[in-house]
Amino acid sequence: MDRVSNWSLTFEEQIARRIWPAETQGGYYIDIWQLADEAVSSGSQPHAIAAIFLYQQLVEEMLHIIDYWCYFEQAIAVFPTRFDYAVPKRLMFGKLITRISQQQDFPTKNALLEIAKKLNEDCRIPAAHKLLHRGTLPQIEYLARDCKALFQQIMDCYSEARTYFYSRYDSLAEKTGIQYDKE
Repeated sequence: MDRVSNWSLTFEEQIARRIWPAETQGGYYIDIWQLADEAVSSGSQPHAIAAIFLYQQLVEEMLHIIDYWCYFEQAIAVFPTRFDYAVPKRLMFGKLITRISQQQDFPTKNALLEIAKKLNEDCRIPAAHKLLHRGTLPQIEYLARDCKALFQQIMDCYSEARTYFYSRYDSLAEKTGIQYDKE
């Protein structure tokens, strides 16, 4: 999975060293987030449209990462039995939401998914599919500001989910009896 680090270690080595999957391009994602925020602040319609798409893409990346975190938790829970991460070739936004909704619970799961749906339905779809409808373009700057606020809420949920998964990985590794190897 190219969205999360693999540290060139086997799954077993990752667990033994307590090296959990992290975002491989976190700094780049922050740069894109800053671009989106600047686009919203510019006050222009073209920039507002761009901001909506940037926020949506960032959220989609976060959903992919959360999907992998869910898999990783399940893989640790059944260790030493091994199963591979199965993901369809094209797993898009709506299908990601559905896929995560069917996986194990974690704090902020429902809130995160509801906010992601709202961002998609209330902001991205009007910008992507209804831009030429009368009334959409004059509202695009408002949609971009709404999208920015929704994105911040998703970031808060995402951060809490990351903390949960990392602590869960530690406890599951202990429970399965995997010795901690500090090297």
